Amino acid sequence: VCSCWIISAVPRTNPPCPVLSPPGVDDGELTYENVQEAQARVSRNRSSTEPGAEPVADRRLQIAALVLLGACLFLLASAIGLGVRDRQVSQQLQQATQAHAAESSSLARSISTKEESLQRAETQLESAGQELNRTQGALQECREAENRTWGQLQQKEEELERTQSELERAEKEKGDIQAELQKALSCEQRGCCPTGWELYRWKCLFVSAERKNWQESKEACERKSSQLAIAKSWGPVLPSFLQGGDVSYWFGLRAEWRLQHRSWRWIDNTSYTGTMDIWWNDCGKVTQEKVISAKCYTVSRYICEKPASPSPSP
Repeated sequence: VCSCWIISAVPRTNPPCPVLSPPGVDDGELTYENVQEAQARVSRNRSSTEPGAEPVADRRLQIAALVLLGACLFLLASAIGLGVRDRQVSQQLQQATQAHAAESSSLARSISTKEESLQRAETQLESAGQELNRTQGALQECREAENRTWGQLQQKEEELERTQSELERAEKEKGDIQAELQKALSCEQRGCCPTGWELYRWKCLFVSAERKNWQESKEACERKSSQLAIAKSWGPVLPSFLQGGDVSYWFGLRAEWRLQHRSWRWIDNTSYTGTMDIWWNDCGKVTQEKVISAKCYTVSRYICEKPASPSPSP
């Protein structure tokens, strides 16, 4: 476009104008007069143009051409700049695309690494959960074992307490026996029972000749400062002075009812732990070979006892 404008702006040498036929005159009627007239008209047309007008028009055309040339140069420079800018933008876009691709690849690798780490963590968490369950199971078993151990320990402590109590009781009985042995030794030397009483196992025994019921026998022994005999320390063998004959004696054993339960107890309030024939009665007798029960209101001979003393009362 710029080239066309520039070319059109350059002044050209006008070609010789053709000789035109005057209006109303045909070519065939061209004559010398007509030619002269046409040349005169052309001369008038040329003379109508002022001699100074042609340079002004040329200058204007030149200015317009320069403006157009500058515009074209500006457009060309702009096009070149835009092309360079476009190339730079394309390169930047390509670089950004490459950077984005690299970053996307790096991000993808990072995501893959994170997913692998997460999967390993989930696996470890699952393993830890299973281990926790096993540990909890083992802990529960340990607690149950601890409870059983505590139960066994309490049982052992109770057994130890009972054993210690039995040991203390045995020690006390041992001391009592030793004291009674000392008394018995002295009693054997000097005599420790009143007249009519027999020394047996460091106790003085009185065997009645009269017959009474159980309550009367108890009161009779109390009047003699004694009590019905307690035979739990006699052992399986009766005293020799009670052997012989089919005779039974009241002694200090009687049945007691507590909360609809009957138990046999000695008169010193200790429990009877031996065997008994005919146990459905309420008072106890001793025979030559065994312990039996009898109706308390029946009459029988009885045995009293009291501790042996170096200075026996009459």
